Amino acid sequence: MHLVLQIGIDSISSIEIHRRLNQRLQKELPPTILFDYPTVSKLAHALCGHQEIRVPHVIHANRGQENDHVVSICSTSQILPYIGMSMFEYFADFVPASTDLHSILPKDRWDFERHFSLSAGGTSAYTGVGAFVPNIWAFDQDFYGFKPNEARQTDPQLRSLLHTTANAINNGGTPGHIRDTGYGVFVGCMFYDYLRTIEGIVSGVDAAAIVGNGAPYLCGRIAYTFHMQGPCAGIDTACSSSLVAVDSAYHAIFNRKVRHSVACGTNVIISPGTTAMICQLGALSRYGRCLSLDAGADGYGRGEGVVSLILSSDHNESTLARIRATAVNQDGRSISMTAPNGPSQEALLRACLSKGGLTSDDLDQIVIHGTGRVG
Repeated sequence: MHLVLQIGIDSISSIEIHRRLNQRLQKELPPTILFDYPTVSKLAHALCGHQEIRVPHVIHANRGQENDHVVSICSTSQILPYIGMSMFEYFADFVPASTDLHSILPKDRWDFERHFSLSAGGTSAYTGVGAFVPNIWAFDQDFYGFKPNEARQTDPQLRSLLHTTANAINNGGTPGHIRDTGYGVFVGCMFYDYLRTIEGIVSGVDAAAIVGNGAPYLCGRIAYTFHMQGPCAGIDTACSSSLVAVDSAYHAIFNRKVRHSVACGTNVIISPGTTAMICQLGALSRYGRCLSLDAGADGYGRGEGVVSLILSSDHNESTLARIRATAVNQDGRSISMTAPNGPSQEALLRACLSKGGLTSDDLDQIVIHGTGRVG
């Protein structure tokens, strides 16, 4: 079975093929048809009527059984691309107002001019625009018991995670006693630029670099610092890492492994190499911005942020939000490794709604992720 991508069709040309198919067959086919039926044989079967073509529609999931295992978000702390902004201010004020938080790459990351090229290659990228966190190098090493050389070799993501987790613990009061009840720790993380660049930044690299970088240590150091003795995992599922960390934290509580969990997400842009490789993939917007659902979309824009949430089975008046259900799946076979599959994603939405005892009519707000270009 040949994927349509293997015969020279990408996400851009798929739009033109969709237009021609509609015109030739006199049908209103879904614009995602090549993603939903990614092989030549599946596409042919669908077009010939041997397989039902799924048309985009409102998902009316059957209401599942009322879920008794609701998990509370008790506290949060975050470092986002705007000084002094809380997560709730971000969603309440900045998102509805479409506030632009993008800027040119800070000078303390790398020499942008040296690594800039309109045709990406090597360690060169065609854009230097993104949503960057200020003062990413700031760290109170004495407070967290780090020696100077150890602190220098520790990923700024880990330094920031310690800060946000400490604040989250302090912000709404810690539910239960950490040492007595046990906490799960789940960190969504994807890139580890600092480990690749540390030799050029820090003199005298030693074993501290190993335990200060990488997914196992981003979560492990949190558990070690705050004496959290529940399940502990660094989770890398690419763009969904933070959401899957929340899913893992939720299910650790749901399955009664622990009563409380810390769920974190982090992304910090330090090395030109990662940005250059994303440019070579053709996934990064030349404008450095996501223009989701816009005709001018040409990729996504990179951004930074570090967030820690405290999740708990306890509920009280200080609870910030409640999670009724979560669900995770994989798209399986699609037009390419990085492309979505509509039927798989619809199945995921149905499963999550059913687990939460909800229907689509119960939803007030939907947050989507879309780059405008895949392939």
